[in-house]
Amino acid sequence: MTRTTEQEFWHQIWTQESQGFHEGKTNFFLAKHIERFAQRPRVLAPLCGRAHDLRFLADRGHDVTGIELVESAARGFFEEQGLAVTERYQNNTLVLESGSLRILVSDVLDVSPEEFGTYDAIYDRAAAVALPLPTRLQYAQVMQNLLAPNGAIFLVTFVDPTRDHGPPFAFDEDGVR
Repeated sequence: MTRTTEQEFWHQIWTQESQGFHEGKTNFFLAKHIERFAQRPRVLAPLCGRAHDLRFLADRGHDVTGIELVESAARGFFEEQGLAVTERYQNNTLVLESGSLRILVSDVLDVSPEEFGTYDAIYDRAAAVALPLPTRLQYAQVMQNLLAPNGAIFLVTFVDPTRDHGPPFAFDEDGVR
């Protein structure tokens, strides 16, 4: 699958109103392990969609940046949360924001530390598993570049040996490493 085809797929998914990956509440694992984000003020949430996790982190004092390819999904987050949103462009990237929370409307592979800085924590819930292996390898390099020295990645993935197609794409600990 080419990158353009992947992008078209995600635009199509977001035009449907039922996404199996949109929990509609804070992720259980994030809530359970929120202390891991202590002393990590800048948090990046790639492929964030409309995840309530962004608000959960911002409400706990974090400066939160999400990255979402599909503009309607990014706008939908602010609408769902009842947050007034302002918009601006940083170079060619649309930035939607409210307080300490912002979403970059961009292909995650196009986000650079030179343009947006580095982050103390990366919260990946369903981002890496949404990508096929060749793209996931590029994604991993982008995340490493966006991670500040001594930063941490909180990755939520799943293992399902019967699942050989996706998205989501299951991968185990070896795949993570």
